[in-house]
Amino acid sequence: MTRTLTHYPPLPRCLDRQADESIPDYQARCLKFLLVTSCTATMDDEQLRQAEVAGQRACSQTQDQTVLTVVSAARHTIAQVLRWRADQTTIAEVVIPNIAESPTKGGSGVPRVPVAPRYPPAGGMAVLAPEQRKVVGDAIAF
Repeated sequence: MTRTLTHYPPLPRCLDRQADESIPDYQARCLKFLLVTSCTATMDDEQLRQAEVAGQRACSQTQDQTVLTVVSAARHTIAQVLRWRADQTTIAEVVIPNIAESPTKGGSGVPRVPVAPRYPPAGGMAVLAPEQRKVVGDAIAF
């Protein structure tokens, strides 16, 4: 048996703010990184927010339709990534009950006991069982 290993190049990283770098320069560098690499996986939330601010500034200071289209697409990407990351954080914080300890659930999560309905059937009427008919000879009652 032959094993094949594939080596991928490392993802590009956006460097943190340098001590001598102004905030607008850092914001512009974050936006430039996103526009050039299209890589949001290695950018943290703060870098994405800084790129968003630079994108807002770029959109407000230009009339060029091409620039507006490209920067707006980048801003939509930033919003989607931040929303997705927030959803993942929310999902991770949800406490999942232990199904194995539940009296109505088996270890596999399959109910052992049918759950009783909480409300009566429509209109509060009792549901009657279908009447049993006798089969006479070869005739089958439908």
